[in-house]
Amino acid sequence: MAPSGGIGSRPPALALTPSLSPARTRTLAPAAARGLLAGLGRWLTGDPGRRDTETAARSHPVPGGRAEGSPSFKIPGHKPTNFDKKFLLWTGRFKREEDIPAVVSLETINAARNKMRVKGCFLMVVLTIIGCIATVISGKKAARRHESLSAMNLDKKAKLKASQQEVPKSQ
Repeated sequence: MAPSGGIGSRPPALALTPSLSPARTRTLAPAAARGLLAGLGRWLTGDPGRRDTETAARSHPVPGGRAEGSPSFKIPGHKPTNFDKKFLLWTGRFKREEDIPAVVSLETINAARNKMRVKGCFLMVVLTIIGCIATVISGKKAARRHESLSAMNLDKKAKLKASQQEVPKSQ
């Protein structure tokens, strides 16, 4: 019986997978680090590397007869609806409706929607505060008139009891 946990022993999961041998992980680690650093460098500098539009257009031709130099991908964008156009105007992205292009980037539309969400939340907060203040004021006015819910409830029950007592007498 082999001693468990001794020097040179591996956990059972790693012992069953031959692709994770120590020699294999030593050769993969520098390559993975180089790939990660290269990708991070391209991301930080904004350099697309080998993924530019000319290479993509040549390597992935589009059936349908596009020109050789034109990119094969569609420019990400969105045709704004009338509601989106109102949001773009209300948030100040554009001054007039005529200034809004036919295709607007999704980031611009999402930013306008998010700004409107925030403005809507602020509006609800303000309306809630106004409602609370109005409730307090009306409650204080009712207290000055000596009106309370318990007094109103007692009066209502007294009237109901009086009307129930009158009904059997008339029959």
